[in-house]
Amino acid sequence: MDNNEIQFEANPLFPKTTLFLGNGFDLSLGLKTKYTDFFSHKGENGEKDFWPTHDVVNETDLLYKRLNGLSFASSKDPSDDYTWYDLEAEFKVHAKRESPQGIENIYIYNSSIEADAKYYEEIKNGLLEYLRYEVGRWSKFDHMKAKGSPAYNLMYQVCTKAKAYPNIITFNYTDVDALMHKCDGDLRKIEIPTDNIKHIHGSLLDEHIILGINEDKDVPKEYDFLFKSWDDYYESHEVIDTLKNSQIIIFFGLSFGSIDSVYFVDFFKSVIQGKYDKNKKHILICTFDERSMREIFRQFFIMGISIMELKAHCDFHFMITNPKDPFHPHKFNSDKIAYWIHEWNDIRLDIPD
Repeated sequence: MDNNEIQFEANPLFPKTTLFLGNGFDLSLGLKTKYTDFFSHKGENGEKDFWPTHDVVNETDLLYKRLNGLSFASSKDPSDDYTWYDLEAEFKVHAKRESPQGIENIYIYNSSIEADAKYYEEIKNGLLEYLRYEVGRWSKFDHMKAKGSPAYNLMYQVCTKAKAYPNIITFNYTDVDALMHKCDGDLRKIEIPTDNIKHIHGSLLDEHIILGINEDKDVPKEYDFLFKSWDDYYESHEVIDTLKNSQIIIFFGLSFGSIDSVYFVDFFKSVIQGKYDKNKKHILICTFDERSMREIFRQFFIMGISIMELKAHCDFHFMITNPKDPFHPHKFNSDKIAYWIHEWNDIRLDIPD
């Protein structure tokens, strides 16, 4: 057998390679999947066509008023580049707001819960429809440009060039296999065993998406419909089990913000505590620019994770896909990735060009 054609069965270490994909992966491909894209999209008539709007707003539509700027100023700037997760953050801020004083205000507060639950479902349905539309638009106009993106090149390096047969854990609703197939056309360079792909927050394939917040004891029980983990499709055990069993872990496009950090904090702490020293972990985080890298450092700090200690206990790397400094030492270089995977697996192969 030619070494360049080595198969899955001959490489028992390869299944320990895992990719975690966040919204930055879809953005890198050219998909417009930020919260602001969903919120701001307008149809031919110049009006919002996916974000749910009401002709008549009642006094009990408190969540509607918050998210549409009619009251309760948002805690996030909607023009911020890093706002995909802000919608969920606003859900939490709203659910944990203080109960107002006065009989009339308390009545409105209590009556608003049903209206809020209804609007929450409208948002989920609107987001599902928007993403269907956006994937269709991308498939017609932008998919060929995606072959030059860091996201596509990462998949090519891992799946085709290194033949790593990775597990793929995605926090996105889009179908990564279908996206890669569209990029490749009939050539089909990137093949991903569908059994290796796990959607944590639902998917367009299932016609079900999970949108909401993490469990929080300070959230009133009337708003527990927002808890992601209570959704029937929620499968967080895939994250925990895969982290433990993976030797090579690559993150692309995750912010590690408060919504998603719950999945990773115990794992990183276990790495620092030396629980995996016998099976050294190799961790690569791919992010957009210097600012987003600093934001991730800050999120690790908030999680109580020391970058210095993490580097001491594992092989830890950063890559920046769009650095402002063209000579940045962490500038994304996809050619390194396949070689790293083989080196980290202690497999000496000539990797084809």
